[in-house]
Amino acid sequence: MGERAADPVQDVPEAVSRWVGEHGVCLVPVLPEVEDRVVHLDADRMSLEDFCRTALMLGVRMLYQDVECFDADEFAVLPVVAAAVADGDLPDPEGDLDAAGRRQLEVLRAAARRRHGQIAAVRLCFVADSVAHFWGVAASWWEELDDQWDDFTSLLQQARRDRQEQVHAAEQVDTLAEVERMAAVLAELPAFRAARNQAARRAVATDTFPDSDVPPLSYLLSRVVTVAAGRVEADAAAAWCDVEERIGEVAGKLAASGVLEDATTKPTRRIKAADFLTSLTGGFPPPTRTLTLLLDHPSLTLPGPRAASRPVADTLPLS
Repeated sequence: MGERAADPVQDVPEAVSRWVGEHGVCLVPVLPEVEDRVVHLDADRMSLEDFCRTALMLGVRMLYQDVECFDADEFAVLPVVAAAVADGDLPDPEGDLDAAGRRQLEVLRAAARRRHGQIAAVRLCFVADSVAHFWGVAASWWEELDDQWDDFTSLLQQARRDRQEQVHAAEQVDTLAEVERMAAVLAELPAFRAARNQAARRAVATDTFPDSDVPPLSYLLSRVVTVAAGRVEADAAAAWCDVEERIGEVAGKLAASGVLEDATTKPTRRIKAADFLTSLTGGFPPPTRTLTLLLDHPSLTLPGPRAASRPVADTLPLS
């Protein structure tokens, strides 16, 4: 077998057949299936001649062989991408290839057709002392074709990921726009502005957008409530800052409105003043600070109890 050691892969099966005939070794045209106690070799680590010589030295009487012939029809076949299939029709895996991708795919298939039927790889195996020794060699043209196919599919997968990210980004933009639209509607509602907690805000949002409070849209509604609540808080802070800057003017409006005329106790005055401020700002409940500043304004303070007058003596004291 020395003259065959450097032969191309095409000649390996013939060399093996001749060797087993010369040494009385049984050739089995299939590889054993083993998982443990395995040795993997290739032509770079051990030549075919050395592999067979080792088998002979170990007294091997059975050699397993697998010859892989290249099938061009099975090469460069794009797998169907997992996706929703309408009406039971499978999507065309080449449908999203651009012109450059189609040309590259045709070049690969043309190169494959020239190799159809040739031996692409040979694998051998013998078992000694319960250890399976595998040896394999692949044709250089097959390795080159395989590398080219890997490069092509990697670029194709990256292009598909890029397109999916673009679609996802577009969907996110649409979602954000919808969130902003719905949040703007909620932020203008007095009931939403008056809501004191998240549960109350969610209840207003559900009444306003009932179709959005079911999965998976319920997640969208939660985002809407959060965005609207943030907008209301910002608007409320700005509104109450403006009221405090014009506290004298606002106090005058409250006094002129007559709202406090019948309010003789501090709790009642606070309730009526709070309602007045809420309506004045479009539905924002006033914070304690602003309400206190308003009611303590001199134009709105309650007069204190009058001091009891001293009785006038009938006669002046004599010194």
